[in-house]
Amino acid sequence: ARKAGRDNYTKLFNGDLPFNDQTVKDTLTEMTKIINDKYVAGGIDTALGITFVFVTHDQGEALVMSDRIAVMNAGRIEQLGPPREIYAHPRTRFVADFIGASTVLRARAAGADRVTVSGTPLRVAGVTLQPGTEVELAIRPERVRLAPAPGDNVLDARVDGLVYQGAQTELTARLADGQRVLVFVTEPSPVPLAADYAVRLYLPADAFIFVSPGFFFPRKRTFADDVRAEIEILA
Repeated sequence: ARKAGRDNYTKLFNGDLPFNDQTVKDTLTEMTKIINDKYVAGGIDTALGITFVFVTHDQGEALVMSDRIAVMNAGRIEQLGPPREIYAHPRTRFVADFIGASTVLRARAAGADRVTVSGTPLRVAGVTLQPGTEVELAIRPERVRLAPAPGDNVLDARVDGLVYQGAQTELTARLADGQRVLVFVTEPSPVPLAADYAVRLYLPADAFIFVSPGFFFPRKRTFADDVRAEIEILA
C-alpha cells in the first residue's frame, strides 16, 4: 500500500490478491470485507478517516470488497457506483460484459414493451421502445431458467456447450439465428443436458438490461470462442 494523495487519508492498493489457492483467496477477501464494513464503513469521515483505493482486474474481488466501484475503459471511467448498481444496472455494453457474466442479444422492438429475438416475441419491462428500432439487451445467466414447455418469453435453443462446476453447470445455448445465451443451471439439472440437446429458455421480462446505444463495444472474445473456432477449422 502507498499514499495516493498529498496526505495520509487516501491509500492505494495496486494489484489482485496474490494467491493461487482459491480457498485462501476467498477467505482473505471475506476477512477484508468484514474489516472494511466494521472499521472503515465507506472511507472518508469514518472511524479511521481513510479512503482505500483498491486497483484490481478481478471483478469478483471488486464486487465483494468495495463500497463503490469505478469501471475503467481506455483510461476513462465508464461507470461509477455501488457494487449492486454496477452489476444489476450497467449503463453501457462494456460494463455489462466486463462485470460478471452476461449475454447481449440483438433484438428488434415490436412494440412499446415487446421485442423480437431470433424470430420469437418477448415482453420486456421497465422501458418504452420505439417499434421497428434495433436494440441490444443484456441478461445475466443466473436470471435465465430452463423451461419445461413452450410459453411466454420462452426461446427454443440447442445445447452448444456444457461446463460442470459442481454446484452448477454453465450452459451455452445456441438460438436459431446463431446467437448464444449463457445459463447458470443449478445442480441437479431439472432436465437432461448433453451436446446438441434441444432446450427451452425462459427469460423473465424484468431481467433484461438495456445498455446505452452510444457505448457499444464488440463482445469480449473468450477462451471458449477460441476453442470453438479451432474445432470448426479442424472439422
